[in-house]
Amino acid sequence: MHRLLFSTLLLFTHFAPAQTLDQSQLISNAGTSARTLPGYSIAQSFKCGITGTLSKIDVGFFSSMNGQGTLKIYSGNGIAGTVLQTLPVTATCGPGDCFISFTTNVAVQANQTYTFQFTPGTGMPDPYGVQVQMPGTYANGTFFIIDPSGVYDSGFDMVFRTYVTAALGMDTLTLKTATVSPNPFNTETLIQLNTPLSNGTLCVYDVFGKKVREVFNLNGTEINFRKETLSAGLYLLEIQDSNQQYQPKRLLVTN
Repeated sequence: MHRLLFSTLLLFTHFAPAQTLDQSQLISNAGTSARTLPGYSIAQSFKCGITGTLSKIDVGFFSSMNGQGTLKIYSGNGIAGTVLQTLPVTATCGPGDCFISFTTNVAVQANQTYTFQFTPGTGMPDPYGVQVQMPGTYANGTFFIIDPSGVYDSGFDMVFRTYVTAALGMDTLTLKTATVSPNPFNTETLIQLNTPLSNGTLCVYDVFGKKVREVFNLNGTEINFRKETLSAGLYLLEIQDSNQQYQPKRLLVTN
């Protein structure tokens, strides 16, 4: 896929690509007691929705812990694929539920499946608590339990979030321009593209990387974008279809 980038100076001279929440499974209706015995670990597979760098993984744990471990990221569904990164990590959690964040640096492709595996190490309690959904409803992956006898698809899903820093695609870049007018705006603005969209998608992110609006089935070279429920503030706009990707665009919504 050739990538088409438009870049218009709206508010700042320079832009650093945003870390964006990509995949998540946040339903916790059960917990599993994971072991720290030799040969035991846990893993969760997921399918990326964004091409770029997998920059952070949040994993849901529970109960008090303060120990070390190893995080591995694999290509494919399960731990039989290529190891893309191996990291020593620290797992610290107080009483009750918590998210533990692991910083990663792995190149990922949209619509490809990956798996992260946590192996407990020094200082981890036996057992330690992992938040899960039982049965799992996350459509793009599953929770694996690994012990010395093999790798088992539990039918559950771990509670997790993955974050991707979107790639700018400079290696195959063809520079394109577009206009957003008015910008800032308080009710409606017109986005004009010089390359028509075919069944395109528009996504809007807030300054924390949270997706706050998604519009599907866009066609042509003009998009009438309405404020609707957006609060006043700065947003990042991304537009793409199956043949091209425009990124990023800054929007300033006023009262």
